[in-house]
Amino acid sequence: MKAITLPENSKKARHDTVSVLKEFPFFPGDFNEFIFSNFHYPPSLKENCIQGRVVVKFCINPKGKCDHFSIVRSVDPLIDKEVLRVLKLMPKWKWRVSPKKCLWMVKAVEFQLR
Repeated sequence: MKAITLPENSKKARHDTVSVLKEFPFFPGDFNEFIFSNFHYPPSLKENCIQGRVVVKFCINPKGKCDHFSIVRSVDPLIDKEVLRVLKLMPKWKWRVSPKKCLWMVKAVEFQLR
């Protein structure tokens, strides 16, 4: 996302910020709910209370399809593998404005056993 530095009280600052945000796609629904309803915690990790935050990077193409997934921050290889499996099940994301090229997205998914 490009940074815009304008005076705080400026009408242009509010307008430009909104324009930049319109360029981003959005998940059709609740992203975290989708992840956790499809995620199967590996039993061996559950027994050992392995938890933490996985950060994943992926590309959203102009049609809303996600691909080119990669783990930026790992918790455990088994959790990483399951996160990637679930992310590949995602429905297409929605764009407010049709883009000309894909957009890279970075999302964090936190896992805590209770």
